[in-house]
Amino acid sequence: YLLLIRESRGNGAIISSQPIQILVLDEPETSLHPQAQKRLYEYIKEIAQNIQVIYATHSPYLVSWDIISKGGRIIRLDSKDGNQAEVYYLDKSNQPASFSTQPRRRSTLDIISREIFFTDKVVIVEGLDDANILRSFIEDKQISCSFEICGHGADSAGNILKWMKVARALGIKVGAIFD
Repeated sequence: YLLLIRESRGNGAIISSQPIQILVLDEPETSLHPQAQKRLYEYIKEIAQNIQVIYATHSPYLVSWDIISKGGRIIRLDSKDGNQAEVYYLDKSNQPASFSTQPRRRSTLDIISREIFFTDKVVIVEGLDDANILRSFIEDKQISCSFEICGHGADSAGNILKWMKVARALGIKVGAIFD
């Protein structure tokens, strides 16, 4: 179906006798190799030029800043009690513009830094070295922690504030350590 939709390039593909105007996918990355996930993402982007595409994912390969810059939204559902869900979203209005316009700062856009979208609690530090030092300290002192440490992609105090804005928009509990 994805290939039929992609090849139609019109106002939706005609499969059976009905034109497709919306495509909903649930975890399309399941059982796919990371390279295949990247190719799938390119297909989805192409298809989304002609029809509405909605998908649920657990893959950072299927989330990117260019989706947002072209009008897409990242929607995150979170349930604190297992009964009622809260809805958070990230779009152009609450995404720091410099994340999508800084081609020299690739680490801000890479696969590791996008894992922040899939966490509940995060501490952001300035760089990968800072993250590794903090992880080593936590392990050496046998401290129990229930948060992720993100230092890849922050690269500066200014970017930490931008990542905090992204995390807050998505309902992620966030803290930072500035050195």
